[in-house]
Amino acid sequence: FEGAVAAYEQALASPGLDARLTARLRLGTALLLLGKLQAAREVLEKVAKAAAQSSDDQVQARTAAAQGLLGQLYLMEGEEQPGDALSAAQAAQSLEKAEKHLAEFRRDSNVPSQLRTRAELALGRCHRLRAELLADPAEKKKLLDAARAVLSITTRRLEHSRSAVRATLELARTEALVGRKRQAIARLAVFKTRSPWKESDSAGEALLELAQMQKEVRQYPEAQETLKIARNLALPGWLA
Repeated sequence: FEGAVAAYEQALASPGLDARLTARLRLGTALLLLGKLQAAREVLEKVAKAAAQSSDDQVQARTAAAQGLLGQLYLMEGEEQPGDALSAAQAAQSLEKAEKHLAEFRRDSNVPSQLRTRAELALGRCHRLRAELLADPAEKKKLLDAARAVLSITTRRLEHSRSAVRATLELARTEALVGRKRQAIARLAVFKTRSPWKESDSAGEALLELAQMQKEVRQYPEAQETLKIARNLALPGWLA
């Protein structure tokens, strides 16, 4: 991607370049893939701002991805902040910005449905993570309700099964945070018995969380059974 960054920077330096915004979007994407988050953010913010000011439908269609990439970028920043109070405030700010960009991306009719579903999942995750950082019970409840609303939609989009499966785990986490632990347990139970949940990459993680919740509500035999399934899932077939 270093070569791509150099090529796009060289192209953007040319005064006669057509589709300048598209080249800038690709530069921002390459920077993001290289982990250069600050540089990527600066480039993508300019693309998103310019696209929003354009009345050209073709320009908006070609640059629609900028909002989604910015949303994912701010989500990554919010997730990576360390745990002190100042960092928690900065994480909340990053997550709030992520929510804004992801909501815009999700509403954009130019975006393919699969990418809108991914944005929907990320938006629900942002709501949940930011709620965990807030002290105000009313604001926390508002965000958790928003997370439940959007993730409930995503769990039903089985045509995009990977996002739908992951949304089931996120929704269960959200249910647990609002005190609906038994509902969360019921949601996570699909990772034990039903396709595509039990074959998914999220299954091991979901089963460990399920076992912990079962212990918390004193379902000890069920928790032991869940841990056994999780262990067998994690081991190669010949070791299980």
